[in-house]
Amino acid sequence: MPRWVRIFNATVWIEPNRDYIKFMFRGRPHILFRAEIADALGVDLNDTRLHELAYPGAIPPRHAPCGSVLPPFERVSICYRQPFLPESSRAPTKLTTEARVVHNALRRSLLPRMGGGEAVTSIQQWLLLHILSHTPFDIVDFLLCGVEESIADGVKAGRQQPYAHIISYLLDRAIVQHLQNLPRHGPAYSATCY
Repeated sequence: MPRWVRIFNATVWIEPNRDYIKFMFRGRPHILFRAEIADALGVDLNDTRLHELAYPGAIPPRHAPCGSVLPPFERVSICYRQPFLPESSRAPTKLTTEARVVHNALRRSLLPRMGGGEAVTSIQQWLLLHILSHTPFDIVDFLLCGVEESIADGVKAGRQQPYAHIISYLLDRAIVQHLQNLPRHGPAYSATCY
């Protein structure tokens, strides 16, 4: 894992409403606003925040002990093999083929390595529901919540640093490339320097 990702994870501070983040990069403090993150990732911002649906009012770490809310069975039924009733199991083995493929892909990308895959958590169900129903949601908020949770869990969780690939891409797009596009000033870049 690149050193800059470890430094990012060690220094990142996420504003409580997740409107911006502060972190150190190349020895300097930086601020990235939600819109800048969305622009760098090529996604749109949205008012639907999945962690707020799954864990209303909870602060990180957001897990089942803090009281998760499952999506309504009428809506989430598109993710599960029929017949699907309110008391039906929401285990991974009950997912439709399409939902199982999407779930497996998400466990290797957007969902940090959590658990052994024996359950489909509340947040995973909300994510699957929104993807399979083509319902927009705020992916920037989703990523920031994942980083928040890894910080709140700390070392005890034993997780690898989540989103290292996305953080590397984000730092490159939002900072390194931005710095390369800035106008250069000073004697070293002056055409009249002797």
